[in-house]
Amino acid sequence: MIHYKLVRRLSGHFNTVLSCCFSPDGALIATASCDTRVIVWDHATGQQVRVFHHLYPPPGIIYMSGDNSSHVRCVAFSPSGCQLASICDDG
Repeated sequence: MIHYKLVRRLSGHFNTVLSCCFSPDGALIATASCDTRVIVWDHATGQQVRVFHHLYPPPGIIYMSGDNSSHVRCVAFSPSGCQLASICDDG
């Protein structure tokens, strides 16, 4: 039987996280959320490195936590780890 252990909880999104991925070197984690944002995290510390807002200006927290048409559905690093792509509901 395999036993898993929670190493770190990443807290920062205001709505459901729909996708996450590790950078190719394993140093970063990117998460995509219904709150219209992508957050890049430092894997070792759990700190936010960068927040990308799909909408500009960013919506208020009430909008982020409720229904909206700009959910960020998926996020992925390029093979080199130098680029990040996301897919959003608004096309």
